[in-house]
Amino acid sequence: MAETGKKTPGMRGWLKVLFGVSLALNLLVLGAVGGAVMRHGGWDGRHHPPRADIAGGPLTRALTQEDKRAVSREMRRAYRAEGRSGRAAYHAAMQQLVTDLRAEPFDPDPVKAQMAQMREMLGQRVAIGQQILLDHLVQMDPDARQAFAARLEKAMARRWKGRD
Repeated sequence: MAETGKKTPGMRGWLKVLFGVSLALNLLVLGAVGGAVMRHGGWDGRHHPPRADIAGGPLTRALTQEDKRAVSREMRRAYRAEGRSGRAAYHAAMQQLVTDLRAEPFDPDPVKAQMAQMREMLGQRVAIGQQILLDHLVQMDPDARQAFAARLEKAMARRWKGRD
């Protein structure tokens, strides 16, 4: 027989909020992935943009397919040269972030420090990608660079139309 009158321990309020935020972010990622798959023709790889297209935003989207492949190839080479140590360090930072999130009492300072460290790691990768793109732009002939600028300008006008 169950005892009445005894209160079962419930979930703390902040933990409910954390779970809710986590669920919302997971659904957002799932929706973005599903939308990208539907937009680009399914899982078979047809019509999918190269990874550099995703990573570089409008600058890489304005490149020709051939240039995108060249920049992507160079980015993969640079990231491979970085080796597994970069991925291992990011994974360790994520594990520490989880540990800091679970600490009781919760202290936001270590979480803030881990987020800053992760931002720095990602910033280094962005800097590598930007340098690779810049090197590629330097090697373009003037006509190709002018065409790139025109595609970029067109994309900007389409994206920001009416937002000024």
